[in-house]
Amino acid sequence: MGIYYFKDNPMTEFQTKIIQQKIEEINNLYSPLLLHFDAACIRKEEQEDNWFVTIIHLITEEDWIEFTSLEFNYHTVIDKLKGWADALEATKEYINIHGSLKINPKSEEDMI
Repeated sequence: MGIYYFKDNPMTEFQTKIIQQKIEEINNLYSPLLLHFDAACIRKEEQEDNWFVTIIHLITEEDWIEFTSLEFNYHTVIDKLKGWADALEATKEYINIHGSLKINPKSEEDMI
């Protein structure tokens, strides 16, 4: 039996704050690889909470990875954050073992 997400279930302000705290924890653990967080609430008459989050990872000032954009499902964002943290942990371990991470093995300039 899988996890079911309800599309019409809006994100609450409390859930948004939990996501922001998780991002801060991940950023503290894996700096200088940082996620950037933004949240907004679009109020509807019938809903008290209707929060959306956008999370990006800047590679350079001109290049970024869109982690999630205008996402309103709390569980989807939390799942993505867990996956991101797992990927960063594996990357950190690889660097600890091998000393560096080559983006382009042909160029020494592209080492992190």
